[in-house]
Formats: sequence, structure tokens, C-alpha cells
Amino acid sequence: MEETCGKVSAIIYDHFGSFEGFIVEEESAHQRRFFTREPPMLSLVERAWIDRIHVCVVSEKSEPDIPRRVIFRI
Repeated sequence: MEETCGKVSAIIYDHFGSFEGFIVEEESAHQRRFFTREPPMLSLVERAWIDRIHVCVVSEKSEPDIPRRVIFRI
């Protein structure tokens, strides 16, 4: 498992306006893009983005761009 921690810096939509993923910016300013189209994930990402919540995104090493868990940190 891999973990990326930081704040959601962008929410990505495709050319039809459908949710496609999000970007997390780490404290080092490195940005990591994650791909998902799950509506429940959009709700979590929007909350983290609006409230500037520190998150950790967990992904599999074999699929590092697919979020498996999102952990909110306070």
C-alpha cells in the first residue's frame, strides 16, 4: 500500500462534466493525481477541498493512481 498525504488542490471533471478524479498537494508541493468516478468519493473530496481538511489517500502499489481509502486528518 502507498499513502499520499496533503490537501485536495483540485477536483477534475471530464469534458461531459462528470467527476473524474482529484489532485492532492503534499507539503513538499508535489502534486499527485488520483482517478475515480465514484459519486461517494466526489462527496468526500468536495468536503476536504472546501474545508481544507488534511487527507491521506491510500492506494495499491500496483495501481498507485486509484484511491482505495481516504483518511481525514485533523
